[in-house]
Amino acid sequence: MTINQSIGNILGEEMLSLLNYKYTVYADFALEVEGHRGIKVFSSTYITFAVGKSTLVVEGENLTIKQLTKNYALITGTITWAGVQRK
Repeated sequence: MTINQSIGNILGEEMLSLLNYKYTVYADFALEVEGHRGIKVFSSTYITFAVGKSTLVVEGENLTIKQLTKNYALITGTITWAGVQRK
């Protein structure tokens, strides 16, 4: 059984379809986003991404987008906070 199947069994398939993104913070110097639907706001201290039906917020200093594709982003800098805000 895959992790997605396990989560689907626990949350239900409808909820699983909303969980189509993930983000990973590496210490305080990098953040990786998979499955985003676009950048909403960008500055050197504040970046937001559309994820699912929510917004991923990244706050920090000297934030830079090192890599960006249709659904992947790598942010570097000093990450002070990251989290998802529900709409």
